[in-house]
Amino acid sequence: MKETAKLWKEYNITTELLKQRLGRTSNLLGEYAEYLVNEHLKGELLTASNASADIQSPNGNLYQVKSRKISSNLTTQLSIIRSWNFDYLAVVLFNNKGSVIKGLICSKSISEKYGTYNEHQNGWVISTTYSFLNDENHIDITNQLRELNNEKPIELEKSLPNLNLNRKSKKTEYSKFNQKEQEIDKVYRKIPKWFKNPDFICSRILIVFLELEKKYGSVKYDLLADYCSGIKTFKSNFAQMKNFGEKNHGKVFEQNGSIIILWNPVKKKVILEFKKHYESIKRTTAPFKINCKH
Repeated sequence: MKETAKLWKEYNITTELLKQRLGRTSNLLGEYAEYLVNEHLKGELLTASNASADIQSPNGNLYQVKSRKISSNLTTQLSIIRSWNFDYLAVVLFNNKGSVIKGLICSKSISEKYGTYNEHQNGWVISTTYSFLNDENHIDITNQLRELNNEKPIELEKSLPNLNLNRKSKKTEYSKFNQKEQEIDKVYRKIPKWFKNPDFICSRILIVFLELEKKYGSVKYDLLADYCSGIKTFKSNFAQMKNFGEKNHGKVFEQNGSIIILWNPVKKKVILEFKKHYESIKRTTAPFKINCKH
């Protein structure tokens, strides 16, 4: 009992000292993350009344900082983003002992692609999925923040050890509760590979669809099947590209009656990657050049 009471008093003393040192509000986790990022940027902490940004860097860029303390699974939701009136999103993840396990600087344009609008909270929510945390467009500042947090640097690919974070360190049940998030994560990982390898069957189907959509505005199943008639496994592959499934290829399509459309949660990612690789795709062989005869 005495030991518990001692820990309680030490906790409160330390908390008050930290509040005084940070000189901000009472959200210690968020304020400490802002402190670390600001020390890294050598910028200026903005007042708490600024709803859109927490830090202004010396060159005038505005940063919003989001942080979370993680216990076992890194796939969590960051707090609500009510406005995109900033230039960069800084994300800091701590473990339950206060160590920095991930630090990222993310451009607003890339962050927006991961944001999902929440009508109830009147803002956007970003989930720290594998795809988000490992997006090649982010700047990793994990070790810079660890140094400021008096910690040793770590290998970036090992910055998230033992936390069910690296793909499938522990198999997660593929249930209706989490299948949408897992499916989005799967597609975000696969899409760049598909467009880099346009000979893949899934790549061929998707590229033909995108070219047909560009030409006609909408694509019917029969039209897509006609242009993919040279693919013997079209029906089975297409089915795996429109349905949820633990072992499917990745859901990129929705079918409404006879009309095929891109699945909305991954639509922006698919179009972005298609545009990025379009020139190399155009140089490939005939199956990807749509000669519209219909």
